[in-house]
Amino acid sequence: MNMAVIDNNGIVTNTIVAEPDFSLPGMTLVPADGAVIGWVWDGETFAPPAPEPLDLETLRAQMSAAVRAKRWEVETGGCTVNGVAIRTDEQSQNKIAATVQLFANDPDLTVVDFEAQPDVWVTVDQPTIVAIGIAAGRHVQAAFSRARVLSEAVAAAASVEALEAIDIESGWPANA
Repeated sequence: MNMAVIDNNGIVTNTIVAEPDFSLPGMTLVPADGAVIGWVWDGETFAPPAPEPLDLETLRAQMSAAVRAKRWEVETGGCTVNGVAIRTDEQSQNKIAATVQLFANDPDLTVVDFEAQPDVWVTVDQPTIVAIGIAAGRHVQAAFSRARVLSEAVAAAASVEALEAIDIESGWPANA
């Protein structure tokens, strides 16, 4: 049977194959039940050791990366214009901007067909595509503005506790 060898501090120091009645002086042996070296035995169950606390700069780097990831998720998550969900991924942002430019440079153009979402088609005129462009642009900028506030808070945090108090999940613009 696979047995965990546990020291006086409740730490698994080894695992061995032994009979249940086997003993080692000064050590406790119990069925390993999946425990590995370094796990903690509380007298009833095993648990992995508590993770080492992160230092301020490591946590700051992790939170900065999380803010950037959240900004990307929100930025590209779409927005709603007059009840229609509009994509705001980079490709869609570029297509919206190009269509606004097309209207600005082609005085004969009156309407274009535009796929707002997969299989959701709308016919838009210049004022509508400009409104879509403004809404998409404001959505993207709101995501960047929220990210800036959070990034500055992360950079200014003087302790691990201050970093952990920063809520990076709230305050973002809504997605479609």
